[in-house]
Amino acid sequence: SKKFQYKVPNTTILVSLDNSIEKPHLVIDCKKLYGRSLRAYVSSRAKALSLDFDKDDVAKFVELNGNDLRVLENELYKISLLGEKSFKVFKELGATNLTSKLDDIAKALATKNVFQALKSYEDLIDLGSSPSSIFGYIVYIYKCLFNVIFLKDNSELEDYDLRKFYKLKQYFDFEFIKKSLFYLDAIDYKVRSGLFPMTVLLICLVKRDFAKLESFIDTLEDED
Repeated sequence: SKKFQYKVPNTTILVSLDNSIEKPHLVIDCKKLYGRSLRAYVSSRAKALSLDFDKDDVAKFVELNGNDLRVLENELYKISLLGEKSFKVFKELGATNLTSKLDDIAKALATKNVFQALKSYEDLIDLGSSPSSIFGYIVYIYKCLFNVIFLKDNSELEDYDLRKFYKLKQYFDFEFIKKSLFYLDAIDYKVRSGLFPMTVLLICLVKRDFAKLESFIDTLEDED
């Protein structure tokens, strides 16, 4: 329609997956990657994220996560947050998926389950993660929640993890997420330098207890 036509910028490009459409158009080959091509892609992305994956690591990672590139990208990113040692330990144990433990932390934060949050944290530490790495993932959780609550429209969420966190957003409100991100940023250095115990942070976040979090921050500042 003319009404629609006026809204389309002159620089709009039609990207088509159908070779039968008359030119001019651009066709992009979106075939799934398999076998050697898929492993090469994973190896390249792992290297870009500074992950030291050997051939066995790459093969196991693909076996665990399939060939959806969005899923692979997100899983690699989360492993980069936790450290490759966690993945290697998981691989040696024959476990199904490293990030299932991460999902448990996200669910615990949403449902206010202190026991699950602390158990998932200890499990990840046992698997070779560090407190600062797990803190990085918790920041990632709240940033994802911020995006899904701020965007509000599920149709805009193309990212694998954003769709997953969309299901958890019912447990949070926008102001709480903003406040959480403010405090996480405020204590970033103290957590990563080992001055702020992760167990205390988890309990405060799960219970939504900002007063206790502020009190603990003040205590650390007095000690400085």
